[in-house]
Amino acid sequence: MRISNRMLINILQTNIHNASIRMTDLQTKISSTKRLNVPSDDPAGTTLALSLRSSISNHEQWIRTIDTTQTWLTVTESSVKSLIDTVQKVNNVTLKAVSDTMGIEQTRVLADQVKELLQQVIQEGNSTIAGEYIFSGSKTSTPPFVYNPGPPPSVSYNGNSEVMSRTIGKGIKMDVNIPGDSLFPPITNLLIELRDNLYNNDKAALRTRLDEISASLDNLLGINGELAAKQARLEATKLRYETIKLNLSSTLSQTEDLDFAQAITEFNGQSTVYQAALQSAGKITQYSLLDYLR
Repeated sequence: MRISNRMLINILQTNIHNASIRMTDLQTKISSTKRLNVPSDDPAGTTLALSLRSSISNHEQWIRTIDTTQTWLTVTESSVKSLIDTVQKVNNVTLKAVSDTMGIEQTRVLADQVKELLQQVIQEGNSTIAGEYIFSGSKTSTPPFVYNPGPPPSVSYNGNSEVMSRTIGKGIKMDVNIPGDSLFPPITNLLIELRDNLYNNDKAALRTRLDEISASLDNLLGINGELAAKQARLEATKLRYETIKLNLSSTLSQTEDLDFAQAITEFNGQSTVYQAALQSAGKITQYSLLDYLR
């Protein structure tokens, strides 16, 4: 079958068009450094990339939540340790006061010390982080503890008993706060009663307070241990998530990133094809014009 110049020109136009499209596609990929720019580049790869991005985003969110939770627990742990230190001081004061050699003037000096320790406990109970009161339950904008001089003196609680939790993984939640009404009232009531016992130099009552002080100290040490265990769990979980995120990011890179050297080589090849097609088209057009003139 004889192939006319018109047929050759049509074939060359098709080749030029295809080479131009391929070069444009390669230019887009090279400029973006991505193999996947539109779903049609690789439908299966695009689906996988979207899934990987979603998983990476989830792990990044969980890591951020863990960071804020760790900060919250760190402040809580610091307050609990301060309470432990205060209760130990109270224990030492009481041990001094029960001695038969301590007169009422001396125990009243100790009572003033306990009064100051009570204010420190209230201050710890009103601890904040980023403007939020950590011991107010869910009423984080409300100062939880207020001292009422009386009579009788007391410390009121203005928060609630709600325990707040945060999501640190798929279907995984962790309690992040200790409502103040479950932690502070036993201590503040003890200190108020102890202060009065010291003012009155009531030795029998003071000896009874020693058992209460010991129970409070044991409770605080247990809470501190629970907080430390939570911190260790969060740190281990965060490390695991960071490893998973790194692996997901590596897989995503392999899925959508461009082999730059290969793309440049392919682009140069397509450019050669394109230039050759243009030259061939020019020659055929020239020959056709000469034939017409003859």
